[in-house]
Amino acid sequence: MNRERLHTFLLMIVKFLSTDACTPSISGSSSVSITVGGSRTFSCSYSSCNSNRTISWRLGSVTQTTNITVSYSSSISSSNVTTYGGNSQFQYYPSRPSSSSLNTVNVFCYAGSASDSVTVSKQYGPNVPTLSRTGTITLTEHEPTPYITCDSACNPTCTFSFLRGGSTRDIGDFFISSVKRTDAGIYTCKASNRVGSKISSMNFDLNVQYPPKFHLSRSPSSSQVEERTFVTFTFRPVYNGIPDIYTFQQCNHTTFSGEFLRSISYSKTSSSQIEFSLQNVSITDGGRYTCAMTNNIPFKNGSKIVTAFSDLRIKTPPIILMDTKNKTPIGDGNWTLSVDFISLYYTPEILWFKIVEGKTADYVENRNVKPRYHTMKKDNVSYSIPSFLTSIKTKDPGKYLTFINNSMGNAVVQYLIASPVPEELSSDSGIAMIAVGSVFLVLSGLVIGVAVFLLYKTRKQKKAIKKVVREKHASLFIPPSIDALSPTSTENDYREPEREVREPAGEVNPIAVELEMPSEPQGVSKVIKPPTE
Repeated sequence: MNRERLHTFLLMIVKFLSTDACTPSISGSSSVSITVGGSRTFSCSYSSCNSNRTISWRLGSVTQTTNITVSYSSSISSSNVTTYGGNSQFQYYPSRPSSSSLNTVNVFCYAGSASDSVTVSKQYGPNVPTLSRTGTITLTEHEPTPYITCDSACNPTCTFSFLRGGSTRDIGDFFISSVKRTDAGIYTCKASNRVGSKISSMNFDLNVQYPPKFHLSRSPSSSQVEERTFVTFTFRPVYNGIPDIYTFQQCNHTTFSGEFLRSISYSKTSSSQIEFSLQNVSITDGGRYTCAMTNNIPFKNGSKIVTAFSDLRIKTPPIILMDTKNKTPIGDGNWTLSVDFISLYYTPEILWFKIVEGKTADYVENRNVKPRYHTMKKDNVSYSIPSFLTSIKTKDPGKYLTFINNSMGNAVVQYLIASPVPEELSSDSGIAMIAVGSVFLVLSGLVIGVAVFLLYKTRKQKKAIKKVVREKHASLFIPPSIDALSPTSTENDYREPEREVREPAGEVNPIAVELEMPSEPQGVSKVIKPPTE
């Protein structure tokens, strides 16, 4: 309790205990509230005093001289005694206090030495609020903000709110334990009470930095890309980070399981985008492509690197490795027919058939499939390529086919097993040859010369045919479908169905690879290279 209140309390006690009838009294309540800018008129009077008393007004200890009216009266009582009375009004205009300790004041009315008082509470709205911090506050996303307070003198007590863009953000002190990018903006504060409100002319700019999100796309975007297609990868932001100044790091080509194969050179097409292209893609280009960048702003886990990847799957029907096509005699008229082929992404379906002239194909049950891997080399990079060795054993002569399908296409390889020569036929032929050998002796020179010429011509023709076929797939050969095989063809005769010829995009560069294949059974590798010009 302050001194003025104590003084008022003591006066009330004296007034209550006093028997002097001329004690002054202020009409109305003993405590009132007045809004600054308004006014209040107080009335004070006394009566039945045996002497005339002078009425005066004070605010606290300060005597008031303005806005006061006073009147006095006297009368003769029934006992012929003169009595005195007095009345006064004081109109009070409260002013805004210089501190909150002056929010209340006592108004005193004196009549002589006696007095009465009223406690006045000054009510006023806030003045222009102030902020404990201004300027730019730069934070990384997920960091806490500093505490920021808003202050203003007001009575009754004000509530404070922080505004951003005209809408209320927080009530009370400003604090965010884990700032988000959506919290960024310019803030000010507002002070309010029942008398009025004011918005601060001060503000602070909350700048939240965060990493961007990037996406690696490719064109064409189909799930499986045809070989010899021109493929372009583009690494661009889904949304920009702050700051939007980016340092691009390397792009890598890996297997789908994450094994590193090579680094990819890229070109910067803008300050926020890079791209790279692959010409004439082949099976060795399949895999995952990953690019990375940074704007040096960390994620919540502390990493500053932004990555994105795109998978490239090459549409690859079974690829027959023709150098591994074998027809191996194993004695007693038995043969092993085998071929090695590549099948990416999908487990192949393998069927063996024996073709009987004039009849449908007979399915051959005794087949064997052995999964294994080969190493391919392209641009001095080694790739592990899955392949399958399929084989059957047979002793029956005739034409055999192996049909291979892997959901991307199929391939067919055929074999011809000649009929064995009967033993007696072989003996008779030997005697006959001896008998007539002398007849042809004279012509042998001519026959040998013609044979050499025909052999040379045949080899040259076969070499040209093989070259044309293999150039379509370099060291790898894709045979025709089963429907394209000629019923009367020999084991080395193939023809492909007619297909649309498309010009390859970009630079013509067939699959320049070397294929290292483990030979059976020693495991020594042999190298199949692309044909030379």
